[in-house]
Amino acid sequence: MSDLRKGDPIRKETFDQLFRRQDALESQVQELRAIVQHLRPDAATLSAQVSFMGVQTHSSSTVICTVVDEIGDPLKGVPVTAHVVDGDGSIVGGSTQLSDEGGRAFLRYQAGSRRGTATVEVTAGACVTTAEVYVAGQPDMVVHDAPEAIESLSEERCTYAVLDDEGVVIEDLISTVEIVSGGGLLVGAGHGWFSYLAPASPTTVAIEIRAGGVSEMVTLEVINP
Repeated sequence: MSDLRKGDPIRKETFDQLFRRQDALESQVQELRAIVQHLRPDAATLSAQVSFMGVQTHSSSTVICTVVDEIGDPLKGVPVTAHVVDGDGSIVGGSTQLSDEGGRAFLRYQAGSRRGTATVEVTAGACVTTAEVYVAGQPDMVVHDAPEAIESLSEERCTYAVLDDEGVVIEDLISTVEIVSGGGLLVGAGHGWFSYLAPASPTTVAIEIRAGGVSEMVTLEVINP
């Protein structure tokens, strides 16, 4: 603090002392800013994707956001905010989340009662990106790419999808795949796919796919090579 009182003459040494104090304070501010920037650097890149691109009305999909710095390293503790800018639905469970050690933040989109495309805008600092969710109706059919015939003792990977009556893919469904007749083995299965190993002898195989109250029978003719 200065010992100057009103009316006292100001000497050059006093000015120099005040300027030195000001320079020291500005230097401390710059150091603090550098520390903050090191601990919480600005986001350089923000990306967003959804766990399910197609959901039914009133269902949900997780918006998975990733924040990295200018060299691609993940940033922890960055506030990531999401809101619906077009279409029906809302962000539930908190519209702002902090990124974790992997630079990821998870926000949940809840579909409304109207079908169509919903656009979710995500921001982190100055970075802005969007993700889309397709809100579908009720399941109407199952489509697949299984072949009509398969050679004995060979393995075939087949994919399938559940559609509504407008052809929109519905991803947020639990599905089951079961061999109904003909033998062989299901040697692998996941969301929207299964792998089938044909038996040694020619036969006709029936495999049923069920999801969301609809089903489809896959018929395979097992033939000799």
